[in-house]
Amino acid sequence: MSTEYLAIYAVGAAIVLALPGPGNCLMISYGRSKRPLQSVAAAAGIILTGTVLTTAIATFVGVATGLSELLGAVLRGCGLAVLVWSALALWRLRGMTGLVADNDNLDGKNAASAFLKGARTMIRNYWQLTLFGALATQAAGPGITNFQQVIAFPVIFFALSVLANFAYAIFAGRIHKRLRRLETRKIKGRTRGKLRVNAGIVSVGYRRLAA
Repeated sequence: MSTEYLAIYAVGAAIVLALPGPGNCLMISYGRSKRPLQSVAAAAGIILTGTVLTTAIATFVGVATGLSELLGAVLRGCGLAVLVWSALALWRLRGMTGLVADNDNLDGKNAASAFLKGARTMIRNYWQLTLFGALATQAAGPGITNFQQVIAFPVIFFALSVLANFAYAIFAGRIHKRLRRLETRKIKGRTRGKLRVNAGIVSVGYRRLAA
């Protein structure tokens, strides 16, 4: 299997997993709750469910690209379009893309419920799963077997997901403060922009009255 295609998938997966989406926001919630057992269980639910889903996605992409060159080209084009659109959307994004629960209203009071909470969060994370499908279409290079592809992509996801989830849980307080600061800057920037627009509208109104 070509190293460059593995590198493409690894770099893309690292970026996607580092973003503060629903799964990472859930890990911030458990990390701030000071419940190590529940944090580990929630991380296990996210990681294992994500590994199963990315395996299914990689299998689908491998089989589809192996069936027809035309179908493979269509999938790569659609995947590239999704990645470009997502990059443009993320470039404008500031702050968080998920909700962080407070300690008193956090679901998952025991390890089993925390595991299920993490699994459900990953299953419902359609945006992230779509991005992993798009990455798989770009990393499925020519001349590689489907078996190698199906094995390599989930292994990369598993390793990077372990790092991302536990990093968000361990440094939950610092990351949460940082993301909130970015969110506050975005809100303030929008407020200033609205004030400028409103001031301009009022000025135009006064000018018309004066005329």
